[in-house]
Amino acid sequence: INLRIFAGGTAAANERIRITGSNGNVGIGTTAPTTKLHVVGTTRLQGATTVVGLTTTTTLKVTGGSPGLDKLLRSDAAGLASWITNPVGTNANNRIPKWNGTQLVTGTLFDNGSIGIGNTSPGANLHITPNSSTFAFRIDQGVNGQGQLTYVNTTDPAKIVFAAASNATGMYVFGDGHAGLGSGSAPSRLTIADGSVSSSIPIVDVATNAAGTSADVRGIRSTCVMNPGWGFGLEATGGFIGVSANADATTYTGGGYGIIASATGSAGVRYGVYGSASNTGGEAWGGYFPTKTYTSELRVGGEQGATGYVASINGKLIATEVRVALQSSWPDYVFANDYQLMDIHQLEQSIKAENHLPGMPSACEVEENGLHLGEMQSKIVEKLEESHLYIIQLQKQIDELKAQVNELKK
Repeated sequence: INLRIFAGGTAAANERIRITGSNGNVGIGTTAPTTKLHVVGTTRLQGATTVVGLTTTTTLKVTGGSPGLDKLLRSDAAGLASWITNPVGTNANNRIPKWNGTQLVTGTLFDNGSIGIGNTSPGANLHITPNSSTFAFRIDQGVNGQGQLTYVNTTDPAKIVFAAASNATGMYVFGDGHAGLGSGSAPSRLTIADGSVSSSIPIVDVATNAAGTSADVRGIRSTCVMNPGWGFGLEATGGFIGVSANADATTYTGGGYGIIASATGSAGVRYGVYGSASNTGGEAWGGYFPTKTYTSELRVGGEQGATGYVASINGKLIATEVRVALQSSWPDYVFANDYQLMDIHQLEQSIKAENHLPGMPSACEVEENGLHLGEMQSKIVEKLEESHLYIIQLQKQIDELKAQVNELKK
């Protein structure tokens, strides 16, 4: 059973109030109330001691006696316009109340369009000062939300859209998408400047803790591929070391590589590793590999190293000049007066027995152990100098025989 009140006839258009018997909802200006009190049209709630006239833009007003908080909720063409506390003075309809963290504070209004939360003197349109260690401002995205949490619209790329700093060395985000950390300007997409760090603290620290995974996770990945022949993937300059790389493979039984470099293409020359150096006051090395033990030797053309050698090359080697710094003395000792030259007949017997010169390695030894370039060159010079001594001896014998022949002719 419904209770219905009409005005000017019982037509449906003349119904003013309805009380629905099924649920007890009361409707004013509507024939289908959905709540206990459902009002269609403007509404006014008035206290017992104060009466304030309504305006054409007022939808709900609650007034009370002194010192109560008079609240006015206005709605106009621009939507919800303002909340007003103690509407006194000029421009009352444009004032915004102050909130001290727990309640509205009476007697404090701001006519300049600024809102202060946690402070009494806002220095911006919205000025928040946290009163605890929690977040000053927080936005949570809904469970199924796909929209943007924060959006700042600007047509000026030089405008600062975000700043977290007490001076020009903080964090800035500009309208062109550039960001500066430790710098009030950002000529690059990301500019980082810090002159206060110590030697033990890196300016940028990338830590990827992916324990238990078998994937090759990249700490930093840089790609800069422009047109063919243009683009630096990584450029580094250091007063002491330009690039420092270390492979911490710990207990991994496979290879650990400090640096892997490759160059690909379909024309021209590609250099997997290219080194150059310049020095106006000393030596310059394009490549330098210091070795304390033979476990870190240089290997070219293969992974198989040679025990006891600093460099191992599996393939051909060509050079315009090779310099060998010998640890032993050069064989000029052959020309010393006290040098014992092997008798020529003994030399003949040794060659017949060994099939190689005395002191020289055999073919089997060379095949098994290879040649020591510096040592072999020294032995060759030694044998060459000995050969000259044999030639000198033979020449002396020839000269002596010529003299004897000449005597016999006479």
